[in-house]
Amino acid sequence: MFPELIVLPEGGPVKADSTRGSTTVTFGPDGQGTVEIGIHLIGVRAVDRARVEQDWVGVDSFRYTADHQMITILSGGIDEATVVTRIDGRQVDKQPVPLTLSSTTYTCSPTHLILTSEGIELDRA
Repeated sequence: MFPELIVLPEGGPVKADSTRGSTTVTFGPDGQGTVEIGIHLIGVRAVDRARVEQDWVGVDSFRYTADHQMITILSGGIDEATVVTRIDGRQVDKQPVPLTLSSTTYTCSPTHLILTSEGIELDRA
């Protein structure tokens, strides 16, 4: 679910050696929900050993129904995450990235929510 590579505006991708953060999905009683993304990636660029960091932050909203222990996503907002890239502490890039809730059906029990497909997709082309 979290990106494994840090895509730089120039040069090749950098493998994320450390990934911290969370994705929070909230289901409101009115059939409205939100997804909040907060991810911090850290890697080292091989060519010069520079520290590369990338932050992904975003919120997506959606409508859903719940019936017979199933939650079905009806529609999602047109939302995006913001991705900020830094090399050795200096910001080198900031851009929007589409944020898509790609799983449409979830199975529920009294204590668990099970995603039946990939879940949250952060699309970085």
